[in-house]
Amino acid sequence: QIIRDTIQKLVFQGKIVEFANLVGVALTKAHSNRDKVTYGEKHLKTLMIGLLFPYESYRIRSEHEEETRYPDIFLERIPQVNIKHEVVLELKYIKKEDRLKWVDNQDNIVDPPASLSAAPKKKGRKPKTPVVAVVPTNPPVRTLLEAIAEQGTQQLRHYMAMERFKRPNTLGFCLIFVGNECAQIIDYPHLNKA
Repeated sequence: QIIRDTIQKLVFQGKIVEFANLVGVALTKAHSNRDKVTYGEKHLKTLMIGLLFPYESYRIRSEHEEETRYPDIFLERIPQVNIKHEVVLELKYIKKEDRLKWVDNQDNIVDPPASLSAAPKKKGRKPKTPVVAVVPTNPPVRTLLEAIAEQGTQQLRHYMAMERFKRPNTLGFCLIFVGNECAQIIDYPHLNKA
């Protein structure tokens, strides 16, 4: 019932936050540390399709080809069923241990600057002060999260400009997960207003 309620909010009200949080809970409770070693975007997509599958008001299209582009998930309306929104989902996944990495001018992923790295630990002791993310004076351009968000935004813009997705009832979202948490949601209506 919880899954159904969050999906109804998505397809009737265009609200995706609760569904994204539900995915985060599933990632936390149903996956072990061993799972997370090899976890990636395709695993995230499979989990989301599993959560979306029991709801029968749309067809789930995985990597639906439209004008030689492939949104990760497209929830397509079934003609005889009355839902308000069709939904395009673009998914991005960053491993938790990579969350502090940066992207340089050549789009290479680099380790965090020294100011973001943890101080060397003495054996058996925890650092007394937590590590605080400090933006260095000469950063390698942007954080990995910012770079992934930029990439997802561009992909979402391309998808939503396609004839198939230009309809007013079609919503587009890019969900960026860092580990088991949805760190950022980019939604197409807000891209239009920007």
